[in-house]
This record gives sequence, C-alpha cells and structure tokens, in this order.
Amino acid sequence: MKILYAEDDLLIREIVETLLIDELQARVDVASSGNEAIGLLLSSSDYDVIVSDLEMPGGNGLDLLQFKIVSGIKIPFFLFTNAFNPVIPFPSSEYKLIEKNDFEKLKSLILHFGK
Repeated sequence: MKILYAEDDLLIREIVETLLIDELQARVDVASSGNEAIGLLLSSSDYDVIVSDLEMPGGNGLDLLQFKIVSGIKIPFFLFTNAFNPVIPFPSSEYKLIEKNDFEKLKSLILHFGK
C-alpha cells in the first residue's frame, strides 16, 4: 500500500509516518504542505490513500482535497486533524474526517478503503 501523507508539524509527521510504516507495512511519501502534496500527486498518482492535516501553511488540506476533486482523482482522502468542528465545503462522500488522537480509526479506514 502506498500512502501520501501531508502534515506540517514535524513531530506528528514523524510519529504518524512511523506508525503507518510499522503497523500497515505501507510505503509513505510525506509532504509538509498541501502544495507539496499536490506536487507529489502531479508526479505520481499511484497512491492508494491520501492522509492530510487540515491546517497547514503553503496550501492546506482543503486545497489538496479541492485539487483531488477537480482533477478527478479517485483516491480515498482522510482529513486527520485536531480542528474543532471544521467547516468542510465539499461533499462528505469525498473525504473522511478523523481526529488526530484516533490513530486506530485512521488505520481501520485505510485498511477498509485502501487497495
């Protein structure tokens, strides 16, 4: 399984990346912003899942989600965030919202929706 993971907080990014590799035996490409993740998607769309933080400088998770939708990319998208009651202006069928303290839910959804 190959995962694109966008997170600006270095500590959280390293912890979650390690968990994804260790617990799911996933290959993980990391980005520190939505724009960087978009660049990775432009160079390769062979990801099984996209996991993104919501609030990041340099292109946030909504920018990444919008790019995915507009580009017609059919990869499961998970917003993994601590934002309280975020307003997501996209159909809920396009993403799943997961709280950062619930790695088990993230793992379960990745296994369910990933290839």
